[in-house]
Order: sequence, then structure tokens, then C-alpha cells
Amino acid sequence: MKKHFQWLSLTLFVLAMAPGVAQAESFDSLVKKGYKISGLSKSKGGNPGWKLTKDGEVFFCGMKGVGVMKHGRNGLIMFSASGRTITLDKETYLNGFGWKEMPKGTLDYADIKAGRITGRVVKNCLKY
Repeated sequence: MKKHFQWLSLTLFVLAMAPGVAQAESFDSLVKKGYKISGLSKSKGGNPGWKLTKDGEVFFCGMKGVGVMKHGRNGLIMFSASGRTITLDKETYLNGFGWKEMPKGTLDYADIKAGRITGRVVKNCLKY
């Protein structure tokens, strides 16, 4: 009886500690399947990203550390580690690096916020 109880306890412990199965897919494959991209939102944990939805199925794609983005004509914006936005002065930022203008390919915050994104700004997509 004692041996039976030990095996039962061990089995229950292993089942309790087993993580749930998370479904993950790439951003590009979800877009090719016709998933619609929401505007910038936050996950249940507060991380910035986008929800991709199709037929009631929802994936959340987290945002990579994209660095500094254009914000309007003369502003810059970046995200802190906690997902909050930090506004920067463009002239001060450019002078600090000795630049006259932002490098080509610098992301625009309006595009990020509206969900006009590419795979380069997306970290991973998990079923929500």
C-alpha cells in the first residue's frame, strides 16, 4: 500500500508541475494565413505588442526592443523595459551622436501604434 501511495504521489506531482502547452507561430505565417493585426496594445502581463485575430482565434505578438522611433516631425519616442513610452528631444538626441538626421529605416511610432508592422519588430506570437 505504501509503495502504491508513493507512485500515486509522484505521478500527481509530475502532472502538477508540467507546464501547459503553449501554441506559438511566426508573425509572417500568421499574416499569410490572413490574420488581422490590431493596433499596439499590451499583453496580460503588460508587455507591448499586437493581437492577431482570425475566426475567434487570437495570438499575441510581443514587440522587440525596437529602440528609438520617430514621433511626429521633431519628436522621438522609445519604450522602457516595462513597456512605457519615453519622449525624447530630437535635436538633443541627434547632437549626442553627432548626426544631422535620423538614419534611414528609422521606425515611425504612428505606424507601430496603428499596427502597420513587419516581422522585424515582432518578438514571438503566442496563442492568447
